[in-house]
Amino acid sequence: MYISTNQIHNALKVYNQQSKVKRSAKTEKAAPSMGKDKMVISNESKTVQAVKQRLASVPEIREDKVNQLREAVKTGTYNVSGREVAEKVLGRSIVDRLG
Repeated sequence: MYISTNQIHNALKVYNQQSKVKRSAKTEKAAPSMGKDKMVISNESKTVQAVKQRLASVPEIREDKVNQLREAVKTGTYNVSGREVAEKVLGRSIVDRLG
C-alpha cells in the first residue's frame, strides 16, 4: 500500500485540529490552581536519562574492536560474504529513509 505525501499532510491537519479542540476543552474545564507549581518526572523519564548518561560515558570508538579488525585485515583473515555486505547496505538504507 502506498501512502502519498498529501494523505499524510491531510491526516496531520485533522489530527492537529482535533488536538486543538481537546486542549481548549481541557483548559476550560481546569480550575485555577492556588498553590505552588510542582514538577513530577516519570520513572520512564528517569530511566531514559540514566541510559543517556551511561551512553555518554561509552567511548565513541571501540579501540579493542578496531585493533582486532585492523589485525585481521593485515593478516588476510578478515572475510565478509557479499550477502552480509548487501544486508547491511540495505538495512542502513531502510533505516536512513525511516529516520
